[in-house]
Amino acid sequence: MNIFFNSRINANQSLLNVLFGQQQKAASRQNTGCRGIRDTLTISASGKEKLTKSTSGRTHNTSI
Repeated sequence: MNIFFNSRINANQSLLNVLFGQQQKAASRQNTGCRGIRDTLTISASGKEKLTKSTSGRTHNTSI
C-alpha cells in the first residue's frame, strides 16, 4: 500500500521536481530511502567549469 501511494505521489510531482531540482526516482530504487535531491551547488560548479572550457578558446577576433 505504501509503495502504491509513493508511486502516485512521484507521478504527480514531476512539475515540482522540475521547478525545485529533484530528480525522478527510478522504479527499482523506491525502497532505498533516498530522496534523489540534486545538489545545486555541484551542478552550478560543473556548469561553470563547462562554460569556461567552452569559451576559453574564443578570445581571438575580439579587437575590431
